[in-house]
Amino acid sequence: MKKDEVLSYLDELKNKNQKLDTFVSTNRALSSFLADFEYLKESKHLTQKDIAKTMGTTQSAVSRIESYKTNPSYKQLVKLSDAVGGELSLSPMGNMSITVPYDLQDKVNELAESEEKSAADWLMEELRKTIENKYSVSDVISNCVSTFVQTNSTRTDINSDEFDMTIDCQCEIHSANDLAA
Repeated sequence: MKKDEVLSYLDELKNKNQKLDTFVSTNRALSSFLADFEYLKESKHLTQKDIAKTMGTTQSAVSRIESYKTNPSYKQLVKLSDAVGGELSLSPMGNMSITVPYDLQDKVNELAESEEKSAADWLMEELRKTIENKYSVSDVISNCVSTFVQTNSTRTDINSDEFDMTIDCQCEIHSANDLAA
């Protein structure tokens, strides 16, 4: 191969890769929707024909959507969701939205029901508690270390056991104060 041919081939690969990147970014949400749709469809043992009947359309229309041969409208996505017993949810904050992994969904529903909450409400509360607890604990630890350093900044004779014990004691004091506040 000549240099020109190699450069031309590399440009062609680059263009294909850019087209792929564009396709992926354009279809990321639809791909995610279709993966969840397929999961629900299979878990309920539904066929394209069953779904088409529920939607009031044809099996071939459902097939075209599933195979990315057409871009479904919002109304079609709602109907597809309803047909498999799901609920469509859209957000411009996709990077902050998560889907519970399929293998955990039954457990989440069970835990939410035990507290007489919707799965979404239960998840939101658990997420909030987890994040707030994580940061409040790390703040307490940070305060403990800071206090220890300030208190003992001029000492040069501290051994590691004394450091551990001092940190433990000061953290217990800070934790008790934080809980009382």
